[in-house]
Amino acid sequence: MDPFPLCIHGRMDHKPSFTFQAGTSDLQLKASKEAVRVSKDNLKRAAPRLTSNTRELAETQAVSRVSLLGGNPADRWQLLSQTELQFGQYRGQTFQWLLSNDVGYTATILAGHQGEREVGDVSCTPLMWNKDALLEYAGLFTAVMAAVSRKRAPGMAAEHEQLVGFGVFTAMTYREMYETVEKEPSTYRKWLRKQSVRRPGSQLAQLKEYIDRRDKEKQPVASSAASAAATSPAVSPSTTSPPKQRRKRKPAFLSSSEDEDDHLMVEAAAQVEADLEELKAKVTSIFGSILKMDSTKKVTKKLAGADAGTALWMSSVGNELGQVRADGR
Repeated sequence: MDPFPLCIHGRMDHKPSFTFQAGTSDLQLKASKEAVRVSKDNLKRAAPRLTSNTRELAETQAVSRVSLLGGNPADRWQLLSQTELQFGQYRGQTFQWLLSNDVGYTATILAGHQGEREVGDVSCTPLMWNKDALLEYAGLFTAVMAAVSRKRAPGMAAEHEQLVGFGVFTAMTYREMYETVEKEPSTYRKWLRKQSVRRPGSQLAQLKEYIDRRDKEKQPVASSAASAAATSPAVSPSTTSPPKQRRKRKPAFLSSSEDEDDHLMVEAAAQVEADLEELKAKVTSIFGSILKMDSTKKVTKKLAGADAGTALWMSSVGNELGQVRADGR
């Protein structure tokens, strides 16, 4: 295999290696096998960084890559081709690699980014700069921009297949995110319904709008079902009481999208506060999962107390009276 596949006759080539759909001039949007492997490897790693490299560092790294490949660091197109992606499931790969291996993902990211800029987002964070640079590189290729335009075209059919494009569920389509019954995506979907949109046009806002719209479409069906139930013969109530509903915890989701950070911090703080009493109970009870850091003999004496040898002691072995406290007294 050629050790320098990006070089042609000793000169570096800035163009990606495109794959077209059979019999058309449209690019293949499906991720390549290599892209699938890279995505899985990245998702298996520990929680990704929520910050991006600075523009200066990213450009310095791109210059080094161009030089290593025998290119010209002063050539803007070559420099863009070797700029590293700073977010998402392919983080750490170059723009050239991305367009060669997953045009569909690229088109989704850029369609969302164009929407953010068009509604007035002028932020200059490292993440936004990285997306601007990716858009500039993709703009060199007409077929790629055609794919971006199709992603932005109105129509529910195209929207169903749009990728989430951020966070842990970045590779899922909108349809999959809405219709899945898997626990984690379903919980995230419920959490998203309760959030307010801070940045219209962002990927988070677009996903929430899609979910809200699908919810509204289901309402007439639910209303019809309720009317049918109201006209049906009455059924005698069951003699068994309904099961108690246990309080469900809200998991904190890690994401590489910076516009979710505030929401996640609030969720994490609420979760800690909600679990505080349960944690205290685990510490102060011998039946908890956190064992007191005392010897068994000391714990037994504390539980027995002045009631040792009486019937009252028998009712206190579960620490119902709070003999063992968090302060160890």
